[in-house]
Amino acid sequence: VEGYIDTIMAHQAGFTNTVGLGGTAFTEQQMQRLHKLTRNIVLWYDGDKSGQDAMHKSAVKLLKMGFDVFVIYPQMTLDPADIINQLAGKIDNYIKDNMAPYLRYLIMQECSSYRNFIHDKQIEIKKKIVPIILQIDDPILQDHYMNYLLKELS
Repeated sequence: VEGYIDTIMAHQAGFTNTVGLGGTAFTEQQMQRLHKLTRNIVLWYDGDKSGQDAMHKSAVKLLKMGFDVFVIYPQMTLDPADIINQLAGKIDNYIKDNMAPYLRYLIMQECSSYRNFIHDKQIEIKKKIVPIILQIDDPILQDHYMNYLLKELS
């Protein structure tokens, strides 16, 4: 999560393995430290532009380092602390219903507003997403997301 309040609220809700970045800067040193503890990362950044830009940047770096990266779908007007506070004891269900692997989220996000694709837009989407997929070391995961992208574009 991005902020201190988000972290505190997550811990109070029982998510004691939550860390806060104190902003949108997720350093490579922090990523390396986390890599010693886990390979699974869930990013839950604010829904504003800076939060989402930082999430995409962090997710790509984490994928390169071999993490399995998941994201919780952002809410434009609410940050994680607000959602945790509003949902109280039902936050587990919210997370389950609003979490996806990062690449699936990215592909859905890019493709959602282009259901009637024109050729140029398909190429633009491929140019953005394929290089990210190719950074994954696992060839099976690479193949999975490449096929998922092609299916979404068809």
